[in-house]
Amino acid sequence: MCSPGWPCPSLQKVPLMPFAVTHDSDHDVAVLTHTGPVDEPEMRASRVALAVCAGRNACRGAIIDIRDAQIQTEPVDIIANVEGLTRDLGPMVRLAFVSREADQSVVAMIVATVAFSSGTKVGEFADLDAALNWVGNRRDTVLGNRDRSI
Repeated sequence: MCSPGWPCPSLQKVPLMPFAVTHDSDHDVAVLTHTGPVDEPEMRASRVALAVCAGRNACRGAIIDIRDAQIQTEPVDIIANVEGLTRDLGPMVRLAFVSREADQSVVAMIVATVAFSSGTKVGEFADLDAALNWVGNRRDTVLGNRDRSI
């Protein structure tokens, strides 16, 4: 779950939920991918798993990919979880959020606004490869269309 050959034993008690956390060593980033319905307990568990993976691998950044998910939490829960994630990741870690523009724009806006106000460099993306390249690049890059950083 955390990285190849390096299990996250502290996460073994988490009930089976439809999310995955991986370490992309090519881009030095921890990637959280949600699929299906996402409720508050899953959001909280995935946030912890993402922070653990990013910390254990000393990642430059983290990506949350919800393109194949349906977020079923209240805005206050999203805010609390993003605040917790930015606190857990620390100030030098970039956070990219990948979502479908059509029906996930409110969630994307909440995540970007809360993370930015917490002092985190945040990027919103429709494309996972663009998010990976942005997080893995310490210099700001030119972003197209909806892909942008704040």
